[in-house]
Amino acid sequence: MLGIIGSGVQARYQVAALQEVRPLREVRIFDTVTAKAETFAREIELDFEVAAHAVACAEEAVRGCDLVVTATASKTPVFDGHWLEEGTHLSGIGSNAANKRELDVTSFQRSKIVVDFKDQALQEAGDLQEALRTGTIRPMPSTPNLER
Repeated sequence: MLGIIGSGVQARYQVAALQEVRPLREVRIFDTVTAKAETFAREIELDFEVAAHAVACAEEAVRGCDLVVTATASKTPVFDGHWLEEGTHLSGIGSNAANKRELDVTSFQRSKIVVDFKDQALQEAGDLQEALRTGTIRPMPSTPNLER
């Protein structure tokens, strides 16, 4: 089951990508604008042939899901990291500036952290910066480039 917080263009791409690697049975969508989440759910059902519905709160979009995606422009965490089930795959894709912070420090504390570009993530991801600044997580030492 996939839970998504945010229902914009990037959220749609996340559904498409995850559907390629994991069979989706159900998608739960939370957005602060309920009508937007409802419209997005209808589109997901039609385009991806999967059950999708808007939920009333972020907690409903997170609890019990195998996959969780945050795709917002939020400057404050959008859910409580304690709601994540053990082993949940979490993609926080909206924190692309130092002033954005979708994920709380608990989410980082409970996760194995993987980024696409380390230097860029350290410069841009406000939620990652906060987890490092507070000492919730420590930076990994740099790994020398491997040659093929």
